Amino acid sequence: MSVSFVGLLLLTISGGQYNDLLDLLQTQAYWANQGVTLSAQSMEAELAPGKEPATKPRSGPKAAAVRRLMAIRALGELKSATSLPALRALAGSKALFEADYAAAAIAAIEGKPYTRPKGAAKELQKDVWMLPAECAMVAQIKLLPGRPVDYDAILKEYAAMTGGELPAKALEQLTAQLVMAAEYVGNIRIEGLTIGLPGEIGPNSGYVAMIARGKYDSAHVKKMVLEAGGPRAQVKTVDGVEVVGLGPDAAVILPSDDCLVLLAGPRSETLPVSAMAAAVKAGRGTLAPESEMGKLIGSLDASAALWAAVKVSEGYRKAPQLAPFDTMTLVGTYDKDVLAAKLVAKGPDAAKIASTISEFNIQLQDAREAVKQQGQQIPKAIVDFLGSVTVTSEANTATVTARLKGGSVAMALLPWFAMRGSPRPAPPPGESPGGPAPGPDNF
Repeated sequence: MSVSFVGLLLLTISGGQYNDLLDLLQTQAYWANQGVTLSAQSMEAELAPGKEPATKPRSGPKAAAVRRLMAIRALGELKSATSLPALRALAGSKALFEADYAAAAIAAIEGKPYTRPKGAAKELQKDVWMLPAECAMVAQIKLLPGRPVDYDAILKEYAAMTGGELPAKALEQLTAQLVMAAEYVGNIRIEGLTIGLPGEIGPNSGYVAMIARGKYDSAHVKKMVLEAGGPRAQVKTVDGVEVVGLGPDAAVILPSDDCLVLLAGPRSETLPVSAMAAAVKAGRGTLAPESEMGKLIGSLDASAALWAAVKVSEGYRKAPQLAPFDTMTLVGTYDKDVLAAKLVAKGPDAAKIASTISEFNIQLQDAREAVKQQGQQIPKAIVDFLGSVTVTSEANTATVTARLKGGSVAMALLPWFAMRGSPRPAPPPGESPGGPAPGPDNF
């Protein structure tokens, strides 16, 4: 796989707010991949009543559904008024996503604003209390209603970073990979994620429990998971709930078309399969609002786009950066497409907190210098993020604030860019450097 492809993929994911898998596909590139000339007439033909969409050889089982959704979206982008009757005919469609995509296309043609329906806020709030009581870290991310990726802006950023144009094959490669994924599982919409970790995490202990809310074809995804997992994937019934085991270190529960539960850890014995199956069945887990952890969660704004609560366990204290603290909370809110985040950490020893913050500020400055040395080779969103970070301490409280364009999606890539931004040590005398400096074409 070419390095230019990887660079484009990372820029795509970090550069905006997307919550549909199909958001990552550019319309023109998709239809070029399908060998179809993009026009209002050809797109209307794809949606003709009774017509079976033509698919390429070796296409995945969801190829026809993806093709219809991409045709609907294309009609909105082409803004052809003659296509309105065909789109209005889909207003009552029961096929997953079709009515929503049709409404968006009609609004685009008529020049009206349109925002995707937001996820069920009440369901997301309930998901928190489906987690096990032993969770010492709980976080929730709500994704903004997304929109298709703006590849023109991304290609301009790539050119600014590298001083050259992106090889034409890179977008073709990215499109081919995304088409393959979409045709295999169908479109998937993620509206929110709730994540829990216990107080002890290590090579042989702990787990990650994640509850995803959104829209997907659960029966189809279950079938695909079983096929992809091979002999390792097995279905078992736990407390009346079907659980798909994915070998010794992961399990998934697919209770409905708007919820998915994923469990992962180093060993099968550490996974709370029984607890999560019981929670799915009852609609509630063992984490209680009146518990110490529950009260810490309750002190936060549950409607915030991003929040996290951490009760620093003895296991967590093994990390020097966490050792001085008893609790940590994080809240993030959106200002248009920028996520403004504030982390507050509290502990009993003001001197230890001040020392930790002083060391953190030194590391932060080192990161800024490393990024500065690489100039335009680091995405602007990451450079701006590092520049926005402020870290202060007062008495027994440390406070960190930051702003990140691209929001919660981009946040997932920060550790990768941080590692990539570390300055490379100079080679010993007489030896040449071990390869080119890190850059967008050397991911």
